[in-house]
Amino acid sequence: MNTILLASLLALAPSGDVSPMLREHAEAIAAAPGLSVQYKVTTVGGTSVEYSVKLAKPNLARIESPGKVWTADGQNVTVYDKGSNSYTVEPQDDTNLMDVFDVPMAGVWATFFDAKGIEHLASSKDLGSKKLRGKTFNAVSIVADNEGTMSANVYLDPSDKMPRIIEQTKKSSASTTTQIMDVSQISLETVAAAAFAFAPPAGATKVDVMASTGVWLHDFEEAQKLANATGKKIMVDFMASWCGPCKMMDAEVFQSERFKKEAKDFVLCKIDVDEQKGLAQRYNIEAMPTVKFIRGDGSVAHEFVGYGGPEGVYKEMAIARSK
Repeated sequence: MNTILLASLLALAPSGDVSPMLREHAEAIAAAPGLSVQYKVTTVGGTSVEYSVKLAKPNLARIESPGKVWTADGQNVTVYDKGSNSYTVEPQDDTNLMDVFDVPMAGVWATFFDAKGIEHLASSKDLGSKKLRGKTFNAVSIVADNEGTMSANVYLDPSDKMPRIIEQTKKSSASTTTQIMDVSQISLETVAAAAFAFAPPAGATKVDVMASTGVWLHDFEEAQKLANATGKKIMVDFMASWCGPCKMMDAEVFQSERFKKEAKDFVLCKIDVDEQKGLAQRYNIEAMPTVKFIRGDGSVAHEFVGYGGPEGVYKEMAIARSK
């Protein structure tokens, strides 16, 4: 998870006092009939990537990155993967509407649909007027969670209360990452409904994501293709037929109705380490069960080892959603 206000992260964050400047921003963006934004995210020490966002009331969204296009037209959420020229279509609901914002820094614009989202931040504090790059902004510092793993300084334009620059820092036990968002264009005017219609490019292939939702795949490459097409992470259960805790987790968690509901946010893949030794070695599996949440590019977003009961699994799933 890589945004400040992404809904799944906010669901985990405690409610704190909201600073006056941040509340003014939330009220202004929630009152706008539409939103069009062009912005760039630069990872300090890394690369810069351009994104665009278009939003309209009550539930229309289009977000484009260099590799994907997400559209929510009020009926369906479509995710188009440019690299594979393939796309998925799912019936739209409140959850997958928020999933559309799962690209770097896009979550800051999710307040357009719900001004109360900012109330779930751990803290926010007005820093007053600050000059940056020759311009004067209303500056606000934000901490997303009590552990302080994600924080940001937000620079709001006094004229429209919208952010123009965000400096975001994310900490983990292994590293600290800083990203800077620069807004090049922003409009709060109405966006025509036609902007949210998806027309498949020539030769594009539709991936039947609904046929695989809630189904455990056993082919990791197939799971990767589906993850790339949908933008979802792969929840990989590295298990063995002789593993007692593996069987217990399967019976107590994976077969439950609650899991089937919460697992729709992931592509599910079950790997028998004795049958797929190469993959187990690739991901350094030493104990079972090991559950890894893997992105479509093969990188690991989150993981846990062992089984300590259903609630522990659901907690780990919630953490994985936030990364």
